[in-house]
Amino acid sequence: MLTFIEQARAVGFDIVIVVAGLGLFLFGINAIGEELKVIAGTRLKTIIDKYTTNKFKGLLVGIVVTALLQSSSATTALVISLIRSGLMSFSQALAVMMGSNIGTTITAIMIGFNLGVIAPYAILIGAGVLLFSKSKKVISYAHLAIYFGILFFGLELMGDGLKVLSDMPMFAEFAVILGGNAFYGVLLGVGMTMLIQSSSATIGILQTLYASGGLSLAASLPILLGNNIGTTVTAVLAAIGGTKDAKKTAFFHIFVNFIGTVIFMSLLPIYVSIVSGVSVYFGLGRMMEIAFAHFLFNLVTMLLLFPFLAQLEAFINKLYKDDGVVEVVDQVSVKTKFEHSIIEESPTLALEIAHRGLLEMTGYSKDVFEKVRKLIQTKNIEEFDGANEIEEIVNELNRSISMYLVEISGASLSESSGLYLNYLMYSVKDVERIGDHLMNVATHVTSVYEQGETFSDDAVTELTDIMKLIEIILSDLNALVDEPSRYLIDRIYGNEQELNHNESAARNAFINRLKNKVPMGSTSMALYVDILSDFERVGDYASNIANRIKDYIL
Repeated sequence: MLTFIEQARAVGFDIVIVVAGLGLFLFGINAIGEELKVIAGTRLKTIIDKYTTNKFKGLLVGIVVTALLQSSSATTALVISLIRSGLMSFSQALAVMMGSNIGTTITAIMIGFNLGVIAPYAILIGAGVLLFSKSKKVISYAHLAIYFGILFFGLELMGDGLKVLSDMPMFAEFAVILGGNAFYGVLLGVGMTMLIQSSSATIGILQTLYASGGLSLAASLPILLGNNIGTTVTAVLAAIGGTKDAKKTAFFHIFVNFIGTVIFMSLLPIYVSIVSGVSVYFGLGRMMEIAFAHFLFNLVTMLLLFPFLAQLEAFINKLYKDDGVVEVVDQVSVKTKFEHSIIEESPTLALEIAHRGLLEMTGYSKDVFEKVRKLIQTKNIEEFDGANEIEEIVNELNRSISMYLVEISGASLSESSGLYLNYLMYSVKDVERIGDHLMNVATHVTSVYEQGETFSDDAVTELTDIMKLIEIILSDLNALVDEPSRYLIDRIYGNEQELNHNESAARNAFINRLKNKVPMGSTSMALYVDILSDFERVGDYASNIANRIKDYIL
């Protein structure tokens, strides 16, 4: 140990500079990913929603999303979070995971251009724009320029600290050992990536060491291969405590990278020759040479395994086959899974989970209404308990979604995502109020029936007409939340106006019955107007949500 320190001092190696450079590099690459997510906004959700319908599109999604997030580990964690929340199936995830392995090479290629010389200018331009611009979009691009500058400045700093290692006799001996035993290189790559928790940083260090002459190509490539295994630890951590599909996806990620490493290790001399030959033919710099090797590994692995994706899926399904235990699930329960880990990876997709919760709420509000209608029509007081049970689920969803949205609001959101969050926050409250008013109706009707009273034939006719409109409004509201359209908005507006007219007419008719001293029970007399009012409020809140969709979504 003392000899190492003495040699380090002799050649001017400064660990502080290296660690500082690594810190700036990691900060830059993470910040770039976060800023790109903000810039992408809802487009990231659109990409994943529309383009994972088949394996070829899924492959492209993996490439694009990883390029945006600047991290295959982030894509892996995001995919597993989507599976845990129910937004993506295991089958959809496989192609995306393969694509992410290719997408992550973009960072190494970017580093290979060795743009450190422009780092100060990128920071200067970004800071200048940041000081004088008020546009949120322009400010986001200014942040991006600054973060790119910081990334390459950190890489330069790290390179300055590492390039003297080749002058150390102990490091030269270590490099010889790595060149002579590729297995040690793989282990080093695995360990470095697991320790730093960033495959891009590990490859950045490797590119710097190779560029400085500290490592030979034969010693560098096994480290590169080990890096691809080490990066799978993110998938394992993300899958802990997750669903069976999440665990299967993590296993698939490990399996693909491990098989690829085994293939390339068995053909290492050929791998070295191809990379060296291409580098000489195209005149690639040494940093770009490692980037090409990284790209070649992931491309060839994908080409070899992609045609057998269905077989791999079947194989993993057999490994994780059902144990025969059937989970008993209550008929009425919250279906939406509010996956919190996805908030950090993609707040936009977390908003989609909240949206699914809102859609579930509108569906349950329809169910509450059906119970209330049966209560009125059949005079079966037991329907009240059924309505109350479903309304409790609506309340539970309201609490869960509201807390989830508050958590999302603390993340970096684009302007459009911020508006979408507001729409969800207020709409969730309105659906909860719809449930409350329907339960008010159920409570009032139950009170009437418990007193042995009934409603007059005229009152039943009035309530029947109102309930027909409520049924249409709630059905349209559920469809509107699922797929916004101006047609449904106009239908809700029209039916809500008709509901107001019917409620007013029923109220006036009730007053006339009072004036004409039509016989009725004291409880029904006291509560009938309240029942009409509660039904009318259901229409109002549905109209509020339609207004927000018109303003925020369409």
